Amino acid sequence: MTHPAARLSDWLYGLTWLCILVMPVVLILLAANGEFSAEALAAAFPDIPVSPDLPNGRTVLVAGLGLSLWVLFGALLWHLQQLFQLFRTGGALTEAAARRIRTIGAFAVALAAAQALVRMLQILVLSSANPPGERVLSIQISGHEVGLIVFGGLLLAIGHVLTEAAAAAAENREFV
Repeated sequence: MTHPAARLSDWLYGLTWLCILVMPVVLILLAANGEFSAEALAAAFPDIPVSPDLPNGRTVLVAGLGLSLWVLFGALLWHLQQLFQLFRTGGALTEAAARRIRTIGAFAVALAAAQALVRMLQILVLSSANPPGERVLSIQISGHEVGLIVFGGLLLAIGHVLTEAAAAAAENREFV
């Protein structure tokens, strides 16, 4: 009989792989649908006055900044997938799993910080072609980002505790 944690890890391993594989397809579909056009970007930031004279290079920069979040999220998914692979093979209480958990926590904190920073930079770039007095610098931190930072911090702490536990377990095995 398979352990329930192993079955859950199998399912989550497959889900993370599916997400990793679907991400580029979604990006291609979004680009083909015109979701990175100046009009679409202006619609995505309805409270920001976007100049109709916004150069194409700045539109590309705004889209590229948004893409950086996809890259960070993809890396986070990959590390999750690697952790679930460790769980599937019985490596849940190992130093490798502890390192992976710490890495996932660090990526979660980085993703939260990057979301706030990227949104600020996107707003700055979108309003940069506006006349003086209509340019915008907006710093926003949502509950989502705060929650992601707390969750990432929790994973960092758990990873450190698990590292100590794995070291103690290895030391105990030497006595036997």
